Amino acid sequence: MSILYVTEYGAKICTAEGRIRVVCNNEELCSVPVENVESITILGAVSFTSDAIKLCLMKGISVDYMSKGGKYFGRMISNNHVNTARQRAQAYLYQTDFSLALAREIVGAKIHNQNVIMFRCETHHGMDFCDQREQLWKLGDKVQVSKTLPELLGYEGTAAKIYFKAVSSCLPDEFKFERRSRRPPLDPFNALISMGYSIIFNEIYARIEARGLNAFFGFLHQDSEKHPTLVSDLIEEWRPVLIDSLVISMIFKNEVKTDYFEYDSSTGGVYLSKSCLSMFLKKIKNRLDCSVGYLSPNGCEMSYRQLIDYQVCSLVRAIEKGDSSLYQAVRIR
Repeated sequence: MSILYVTEYGAKICTAEGRIRVVCNNEELCSVPVENVESITILGAVSFTSDAIKLCLMKGISVDYMSKGGKYFGRMISNNHVNTARQRAQAYLYQTDFSLALAREIVGAKIHNQNVIMFRCETHHGMDFCDQREQLWKLGDKVQVSKTLPELLGYEGTAAKIYFKAVSSCLPDEFKFERRSRRPPLDPFNALISMGYSIIFNEIYARIEARGLNAFFGFLHQDSEKHPTLVSDLIEEWRPVLIDSLVISMIFKNEVKTDYFEYDSSTGGVYLSKSCLSMFLKKIKNRLDCSVGYLSPNGCEMSYRQLIDYQVCSLVRAIEKGDSSLYQAVRIR
């Protein structure tokens, strides 16, 4: 099961003989058995036939709508996977110490993973980040004894500033950036990681819904109007692992250049060109399908996509038992 990404301007999604078809200008771009599709992500101007909508709802295939720049608009979902008992337990724990304990685990893992990415930059690109890495280790220690969520988020924000400043300093001049920028991204590096985060966000969103949790009841990120905060919680540990490391690698391997982007003079926004987006989506898919052994709980090789699902299942177990320690965030080495 995987996510189908549709990026072709003017494409139409339809169905025939139990398959999801993508056509444009009377040419079939893609045809996939419905059983192989977990969700569909649309980037840009793409239409849906009523039969395809009905089939997606019947089969529990969610459809996410995004702009070509990665801005998230919303999703079409069925109610096939709703688990009310599980969501009641989730809502109860939202207001207990479970939230802070789980948040500490997630933020601690994120800072650890950022530190490892900086260490890899030192090793492979001749940088010296000893001071910055020491600062992150100290922030990680503070995370484990933090008393409130605002305090915890403050440590996370400080770590992010240190981390992204270090990452920028090791990149070629044309890819350096002043700060993390989102809406819109103001440089090619931010354009790449923002799009990458959006793709992983949708992967996690689909798994959360498939396991019957409520995507809007987060633990680290709470009470955000119209935003699926639980997805924002679970993506944190994956940002450095799946996207930051991929983008840094692509830049140093010269797989992406600054002329692969489109520049909006009215907003200052920077966006991936059509060809760059297509290439980047393939890179992310390959990363998600890549198997790793040392991160697997049983030592057997699992793909990153399977590991994301395992993490969501771990959260389900933690919620059902009311024990946050049953969720162990992913930490790379």
